[in-house]
Parts: sequence; C-alpha cells; structure tokens
Amino acid sequence: MSIKSEATCDYVNESENDVSSGTEERSNDAFFGRYWIIAKLYPPHLRVELIFCVIYAAVLGKIHYITSVTERPIPYMITSNSKDVIINLSLNHEYITPEDETVPDYLLVLLSFVLPLLIVTGTGIALGYYNSNGCHNVTLDLHSSLCTFLIAFGSTAFFTNFFKYYVGYLRPNFYTMCNYDSATMTCTSNDDNIMREARKAFPSGHASASFCGLLCLGLYLAGKVGLNHHLSTSRNSSDYRITTVVSPSRQHHAPWKKFAFLSSLGGPLFLSTFVAASRVHDNWHHPADVVAGSLIGASSALVAYHLWYPSIFSSYSGIPTHCLEQQLM
Repeated sequence: MSIKSEATCDYVNESENDVSSGTEERSNDAFFGRYWIIAKLYPPHLRVELIFCVIYAAVLGKIHYITSVTERPIPYMITSNSKDVIINLSLNHEYITPEDETVPDYLLVLLSFVLPLLIVTGTGIALGYYNSNGCHNVTLDLHSSLCTFLIAFGSTAFFTNFFKYYVGYLRPNFYTMCNYDSATMTCTSNDDNIMREARKAFPSGHASASFCGLLCLGLYLAGKVGLNHHLSTSRNSSDYRITTVVSPSRQHHAPWKKFAFLSSLGGPLFLSTFVAASRVHDNWHHPADVVAGSLIGASSALVAYHLWYPSIFSSYSGIPTHCLEQQLM
C-alpha cells in the first residue's frame, strides 16, 4: 500500500511540474509576443525621435534660468521749476492679482496644453487604421502629434523667456507692482519675484502659449478634415481609412467640409486671440507684447506641425509623414 501511495504522489508531482512549466512557457510567449507587437508598431528610430523631442522641450523650456532679467531704470521726470515728479502713466495701471486674472495660469495650461492633447489623442485613436503597407496610423499619429506639441512648446518657451529676460520691458502695472514711492523715486517692494515679474512684459507668455497649443490643435483638426481628401470605410474592416487620392471637386468643395475646415481653425484661433487680448484687458501687457507673443507661438506651431505632417491644403493632409514614407517605399 505504501509503495502504491508513493508512486501516486510522484505522478501527481510530475503532472503539477508539467502544468507549471507549460504555464510559464505560455506566459513568456505572451510577454515576448506583446514586446514584439510593441517593437513592430513603435520601432526604435521613433523611440529615439521621441526621446529627442522630450529632451528638446525640457532643455529649451528651462535654459532661460541661466541669466537674469535686464533691469531698466525706473522712468520718471522732474520739472525744472516746481520740482514735481512726473511718471509714465502707461505704466501706472491698476494691478490685478493673478487669482483675479481673466485667464489664470492653471486655466492657461488647461486650454493650451491639456485640452488640445486630449482632443488630439482622442481624434488620433478614433481615426486610426492599419493599411496593407504596415503603416499603423494610431501609433504614428500619436507619435507625430506628441512630437509636434513638444517641439512647438519647447521653441515657444525658449523664445518667449529669452526675450522676456533680455528686454526687461516694464509692465503696464509696473509702479503698482513695485510699490513706487514718488518721494524717494524708488521701488519699495521687498518681494524679488514680483520685482522680476514687473520687468517681464515683452513678449506675452500667455499669448505665445495659447497660440502655440491651440494652433497646433487647429492645424491637426484641419488636416484631418482635409479639403482635398475624404474619409472612407475599408470593406474588410470597420476602421476608418484616410485615402491619399484627391477627392472629386464636388467632394472637397462641399459646404460641410468648408465649414468643418474653418471651424477647426477658427475655434482655436478665436480662443487663443481671446487669451491674448485678456492680457491687455488685465493690465499685464502692452498691445505690442501680445502681438509679439502671438507671432512666436504661431510660428513655432506652424514649423513644428510641418515637421511631422504635410500642409493642411495638401491631398495628404492629416497623414503623418512617417506613414507617407512607408507608403511610398
């Protein structure tokens, strides 16, 4: 009896070991299978490119800290007869605290970066497809849009902050911010941060950031709408596929497409213009500051977008250039 029991136990143990090893092999196969899929959909050269974009944005976004703000002399005049002190009234506007601004910093981040990224990500996933040439549009589209945002924001941050520190232009509420004393003709504020902020009017950071992020969004959506291509459904799949053939004139001149195209650009541009104009309204910037900031943000967005996507007026608009390269090979 004891011999039979031992044999039975040995048989059970061997069976358990076989099951365990089989489970481990399947687990390893699943792991390497998932890794192979990720490696296929996101090849090494794209990963290197993404790392470069992240480093680019991180370095250019912080490089301005190596210098200090230019300190312009406090503007005032003293009359020769009565010895009265005359100040520059364009710098003596009411000081509106950051908490009471029309577009506070947290809302700027939400409107210019978080919301556009969420919309772009959702659109990229919704319009993703897989074609016969192995171009996985979801992966390439998300990669291209993320790199576009990183390069655009990195460039915008660098140019905006560099010129803020280099120019040191005084804000419209400078006298109030620095607690100007007309008796001593000096600033009496002991807050170094406020004194530094009072000299960073040109160009407007809110204007550059809003135009950068929202124009990236507008270009992305307008490219997806495309005046010269249309969305069609594959016969073998329920996924949407972007054709690269110029649509018939009746298709790309359809009123709905023009309206969608204009709305894709007009909505973000209106919102970014409102953010920029609010800086003049809140006495934080002069009109020239807002114009300069808007040009910096818009230029950065335009250049960055066209590094990864064709023109929005092209018949290939909205399709990542990496995907086009695979199709043309």
